Amino acid sequence: MKMISVLLTLFFSLGTTHVHAQDSSTTSSQPKYVVYGQNNEREQYTLEEMTKIAKKGNVDAQFTLGNIYRSGTKMVESDLMKAIEWYTKAAEQGHATAQVYLGDVYLELGEQTYKTKKKDKYRYLAKKWYRMSADQEDAYAQYRLGIYYMYEEGRDRNDAEVHELFKMSAEKGYSGALYEMGRYYEEISDFDRALEWLHKAQDKGMDLTDRLQRLYTKVYGTVAEGKYRHKAEAGDPVAQYELGQCYYYGKDGVEINETEAFNWTYKAAENGYAVAQRQLAIYYSWGKGTNKDIREERKWNIIAAENGEPSAQFAVALYYLYGEGEIKQNYEEAIKRLEVCDAQGNLSAKKYLGDCYYHGLGVDQDYSAAFKLYLGVHEGGHHESRYQLGKCYYHGYGVKQDYAEAVKFFNIAVDPRKFTYLGLCHYYGYGIEQDYNEATRYLNQVLQKWSIPEEFTSDTIQEIFINSAEKSDANTQYELAEDYYNSKNYVSAARWYKKAAEKGHSKAAEAYSRVDEIINPKPAKSDEPHHVHNTDPTGDVDNEISYNDKLNIAVALAYQHYNSGDYEACFKYLLIPYIEGIGSAQLLMGHMYMFGHGFEQNPSEALKLYLLAAEQGTPESFSLVAYCYYYGVGCEVDTSKAYEILMTGIEKGDEDAIQEMKILFPED
Repeated sequence: MKMISVLLTLFFSLGTTHVHAQDSSTTSSQPKYVVYGQNNEREQYTLEEMTKIAKKGNVDAQFTLGNIYRSGTKMVESDLMKAIEWYTKAAEQGHATAQVYLGDVYLELGEQTYKTKKKDKYRYLAKKWYRMSADQEDAYAQYRLGIYYMYEEGRDRNDAEVHELFKMSAEKGYSGALYEMGRYYEEISDFDRALEWLHKAQDKGMDLTDRLQRLYTKVYGTVAEGKYRHKAEAGDPVAQYELGQCYYYGKDGVEINETEAFNWTYKAAENGYAVAQRQLAIYYSWGKGTNKDIREERKWNIIAAENGEPSAQFAVALYYLYGEGEIKQNYEEAIKRLEVCDAQGNLSAKKYLGDCYYHGLGVDQDYSAAFKLYLGVHEGGHHESRYQLGKCYYHGYGVKQDYAEAVKFFNIAVDPRKFTYLGLCHYYGYGIEQDYNEATRYLNQVLQKWSIPEEFTSDTIQEIFINSAEKSDANTQYELAEDYYNSKNYVSAARWYKKAAEKGHSKAAEAYSRVDEIINPKPAKSDEPHHVHNTDPTGDVDNEISYNDKLNIAVALAYQHYNSGDYEACFKYLLIPYIEGIGSAQLLMGHMYMFGHGFEQNPSEALKLYLLAAEQGTPESFSLVAYCYYYGVGCEVDTSKAYEILMTGIEKGDEDAIQEMKILFPED
């Protein structure tokens, strides 16, 4: 009985939409209500006017008055007996909806009384009016009569009649009946038909996500198989694509299987689904589930672009910009396509258009136009143009020269070429306080691992770097020497250790002595103990090589064996560097767990090792950790953590992190 009350409340809320009161701010002193006619025409009346025409037999006014008194309004209190009065007048004229609503009101009254005779009377009247409306093929009435038989008839109910009523209502598309049909077939274990009806009910707006997922799992083993397999095998391209996505990301109960992901995506692409065609191009580009094939990548991007897929259109525009394979470089065509992508809101396309104007590619060089486009990209929330904006402000291209603005944009840019400019700004005091120590740190990193912008020569930057380092303090010179030492450039390391030592840096003096022995080894005395470390990671003791150097050599040997497929030998050389906390060793050990090379595959353990490597700033580790968090490999999906670790890697100048950011967060 409780369920009946809930259902009544629900369906009454749907049914009373026939009543609409005009805003009280209208010129009339009384609110007006909308009455819908048989052909959905609209008339507005005050309550008094409506009552007059209802008394004259207007069935639509009678029905509307029933709704008003049933639900009540701001101006009219709810009165079920008056609602019955007007519903009855409309029902007796054959108004099917009035009949079923009248049944609802009688059933509601039955819920409110404890007197058996009265309750039975109301139940009888409810059934009577439900039947009359159902006999007129009213879908809601058929459903309500089915519900009545199900919950009010108890043991006397006729299940076959209940089912027939639900079926008739469902065939007319009534959501509640669609749901009941699904539930019926689930109870008799006809799961395919159950899913068919439940899907129809969901399409009508019912939230059946949890129920469907439980049924998918019960019948098919996984949600993915249940949701998509049947449709996919029948040739539905959307289902094929979605099933492929499940396999790629390990969603909806299936394990990650890149081959299956590729195969289903290929089927969807062949069936003309543009989204799948673009995804297939990406798989060929990355070598996911198939061999890497740039020709196939271009082929499917071109097909997807012709079918209107936005990101594929952008990819094809870049083919023309740079010249790719069979597509010859054509700046004019590239600009035409980039403008289309820009109009679609693609900020990367806007940035590339800016580049065309900046360099005069296919158009007359126009720094002002380039600056405006770059600024639009930045204001759109994209990071990609911030380096270019910094350059424009630094050189005064398309905007008044402003070193402070240049520094601001260089600081928030992700392009590693920015560090050359930041080094120069600190060196000359452009837009920021002159600081030789900071200039040295930036320019040292540029010369060691970052590319120099095309507008500067390597010799120029090298000269400025040397001048800056000479003027730096002892701590900076010592840090510089350490960088050179760790990269095994012992000659440069000795030079800067010596410079720092001359300025009174005690550690630098000790380090200089150590590195000087490497550069200028002295013959060992025959009676000196030949000892470097308890365990030699290389298996070859040599006093002229430091223990840290031996660790790095061991890691290099481990990588050689790993690449050749000799995982046992790889582990032999990797063990001690791993124990000693060498980041590159932790990274390689992570690979072994991730891909099951030498160990049982364990993505969770791999992620732990990648994190250890990232803590030490090991190149490549940031992008790998981000990949795991983004796709939920060895952990729960956490895109925020993925973004955070990539930003850390970018700040440390990791090229892999920069590239992964472009892939995972292309709009940031």
